Amino acid sequence: MSKNNILLADLIDPIAPEAISWLPQTSAWKLLLLIVCFFCSVALWKSWIHYRNNKYRRDALKAIARVEQSDVIRATKTLNSILRQVVFTHYAGLSSANVMGASWLEFLDSKSQQTRFTSELGNKWIKTLYEPMDRCQWSKQEFMALYQEVRTWLETHR
Repeated sequence: MSKNNILLADLIDPIAPEAISWLPQTSAWKLLLLIVCFFCSVALWKSWIHYRNNKYRRDALKAIARVEQSDVIRATKTLNSILRQVVFTHYAGLSSANVMGASWLEFLDSKSQQTRFTSELGNKWIKTLYEPMDRCQWSKQEFMALYQEVRTWLETHR
């Protein structure tokens, strides 16, 4: 205290209390805290593994977003090559080169419950892949439907 003030001369400085610990004092709470930290770290680890394992999926979605839609015939072939790359990457035991035509569409349908490639649109797509470009006619709506099917498959295949 200040020595200049006579009124404050007899006052004693207060003693600061001890700091309160943020850790619990009982061992049961400490154990519970350790268990919660363990499960949080396991959840973070699994999230990281899931994120890392789906890099191919994110890359494929970016690739189909870059597909030039002005040339529809070339775009349909590009979508097919992107799907084949995904199948080759994700299903390493399966050679996507051996699966063609209707069996390719059935394979795609078997890996996602939310897509329907074995349809008129899918059959037209397969014909487009193997026929000369001048024989193929696609409307913008048909291409957008195919594009959406491919996007859905990439997002939902297992």
